[in-house]
Amino acid sequence: MRNESTVNPLNEPETSYSDLQFFGAITASISHELNNVIGIVEQVAGLMEDQLIAFESGIPLKPESLARVADRINVQTTRGVEIIKRMNRFAHSIDEPFIDFDINAVLENFIAMMQRLAALKRTTLDADFHHEEIYLTSNPFLLQEVVFRVIKSALENSERDDHINLKTSKNENTISIEIQAPAYNRVDPDSRCVEGESSPLTRLHGHVACKTDESGNKRMLIEIPLKQCNLEE
Repeated sequence: MRNESTVNPLNEPETSYSDLQFFGAITASISHELNNVIGIVEQVAGLMEDQLIAFESGIPLKPESLARVADRINVQTTRGVEIIKRMNRFAHSIDEPFIDFDINAVLENFIAMMQRLAALKRTTLDADFHHEEIYLTSNPFLLQEVVFRVIKSALENSERDDHINLKTSKNENTISIEIQAPAYNRVDPDSRCVEGESSPLTRLHGHVACKTDESGNKRMLIEIPLKQCNLEE
């Protein structure tokens, strides 16, 4: 992310309770993932300890067994490092209320953090990003909160093996985020999850609409101005 200015053209209010709820929901999900990593490493360390106790009793160590243990630890260590990197990027998205950033990079990191929440519903979540970088002058934290609310509303009505897809695109003056989910065909999507006087979407000067394609499948379309600094407060 490129920090262009600390000036706040959005006339941003104090952090709202809903913002804190969003931050807490993501933090809680990440902590569960890290706890899972630590639990697996602890379990594997116990297996290694058992082998060392057996070795002290005269039972030879099996190199292949130790190699498997080491591999499992390495896998979890790598996983833990990636989780912390994603958490760090997300945490820093709230540093400044107004910066220049690549929406694809921000959402790629965010979708990775949402995987656990999708997995809990036995649902897959992926994204098709615009083939070029899309730089947006706005608030990355609020943008992620908007996406979170829309995906969360889809997950609430999702069924096993559902597939949720996010796409980004760029128009002349706006960026578009399209979210498709089978749940929208079961229950009409409710834009109120992101609308309201002090909602994150309103504070981004954006809007959301439900669209239906030729096959009758419904999707949520979020549009946000590329340059918030050009908007009147």
